[in-house]
Amino acid sequence: MHQVAMAYPTIDSLTPSIHLLNSSQAAKKIASDTSRALCIRGQRTIPSSIIFDLPPIMKTICSHLSNVDIWRYRAVSRTWCVLFEPYRWEYVKWHSLEGTRVKQLLIENATRVQHLTISNSRKDAQQELRGFINLKSLHLVSRPPGEDVSTREEYMRSSWDLIRDNPGLWTLRLDFTRGIVAQLFCHCDHLDHLDLDEPLHQTSDSALAALKRHPSLRSVTLTIAIDRVDVSASFLRHLPTATLQHLAIEVACSLSGDSIGKPTTTSAPIVNNSSVWPTFPLLRQLNFGANLARAEDLIVFPLLQSCPNVIDLMLPKVKYEKTSSVIDAVIKHCPNLQILDLRCLDIDESEILRLVEPYTQLRELYLGRFMNSRECVLTAVLDQCAKTLEVIDVPIKAGVMKMDEAATALSRTLGRALAGCPRLRELKVHEDWLCEDNAIPISDLVHASWASSQIEHLRAEFGQWDEALTVGEFVDIVARLHGFLSAQSRLKCLYLKWTIPENWDRRKVKNALRAAGMDAISLKWIGLKI
Repeated sequence: MHQVAMAYPTIDSLTPSIHLLNSSQAAKKIASDTSRALCIRGQRTIPSSIIFDLPPIMKTICSHLSNVDIWRYRAVSRTWCVLFEPYRWEYVKWHSLEGTRVKQLLIENATRVQHLTISNSRKDAQQELRGFINLKSLHLVSRPPGEDVSTREEYMRSSWDLIRDNPGLWTLRLDFTRGIVAQLFCHCDHLDHLDLDEPLHQTSDSALAALKRHPSLRSVTLTIAIDRVDVSASFLRHLPTATLQHLAIEVACSLSGDSIGKPTTTSAPIVNNSSVWPTFPLLRQLNFGANLARAEDLIVFPLLQSCPNVIDLMLPKVKYEKTSSVIDAVIKHCPNLQILDLRCLDIDESEILRLVEPYTQLRELYLGRFMNSRECVLTAVLDQCAKTLEVIDVPIKAGVMKMDEAATALSRTLGRALAGCPRLRELKVHEDWLCEDNAIPISDLVHASWASSQIEHLRAEFGQWDEALTVGEFVDIVARLHGFLSAQSRLKCLYLKWTIPENWDRRKVKNALRAAGMDAISLKWIGLKI
């Protein structure tokens, strides 16, 4: 075969560029340069030695590939099969230990696995799981309730052994919480994120003391049950104050067949115990679950008082009589809010106006479907935060009286947001309860003077039309919208939903759009269905 001499890219030629780019850009540049170097007269050649042989470069490239892509690249050639072989075992989901060949392959490559999900293990799991010693993340799925007690206990014992064998774990997600012991926090010194996906049972004092002294835990996601609020509150009080930065609280819908909100005879009395809570000075993100009614005094109020520097807050739904007190606590104890999520909170217009008034530096605002007069809230926020707002997320209320007037007012407010928010990067206007009749007029948005050139995510569902609108005016609207979106160099996600008026001649509209330079691909891109 005729050999063609060619120069392959070297690490020396790429190093200056790599230092100037982040890891993602560097990986793309390397892949692009290598792809050009391997392309000869329309054919791809796999040389015996290329920059892929350098482990740091290979590791960077594979970090931006999915596990499926890595397995596909192994089938390109024998050379690529050898190059990508060490990386195909980094992410493993192990649903069953049945199958001799699969079990043998996993055991042989156990030291290569870094991210492991295990579910439905058998009684012999303890012996086979001991080979995984280089894990960075681990997800242990709980045993099915139909299994016998001995199988569940064996599974938990093998799970704790696996955790003990991996002191370098960064992320740990547990779907069971029975038997949490101090060794969990003592052995995992590098643990960064802890996700407990089952409501907590009573935790030993030694485990809580070890948790409080943990040196690196920054993020915690905790699932609670309303009938065990006291147990969850005790766990939250013992989180490490010197490292915790993110806290999310989920709510279990049911526990052992009991409905949420059903009190138990052993639950602690509902009293305000904020005096025993520590202060979390580094906590920046606090996300409450959708419904924390019955947990306001034991969890919501104490946490709000313990997080003076939080900037990202998602408020839960609480009892109606507690709403005003929650707002008072937010205003008093969280003066630095920049991200406010109210999608779960059922709140009156006057209360939400009182809530947003002190915050003049809001960057992100998420409004809920339970709120009326959202245009008033948006107007109040725009009056004081137009220069800083980056994200606006607002649903369209279903079943509101005088829907046309409400939608028009909301549309004008959003048009004002586009015209007055130079840093706006995400605008989401979506239907509520999948009600297709509720949509905002498109004219106000299209004819607005778009102040931001940083739009990355745009979602809007248009539907209301002026009866006097002509086909020519409609084509002008489409062309202006397409021109603006085409000029948005940072646009990553676009979801628009709108149709032409039903009484129009669709063929005439298509011809007019085609004459204006709008082909079928362009119309599909901007979401127009004809």
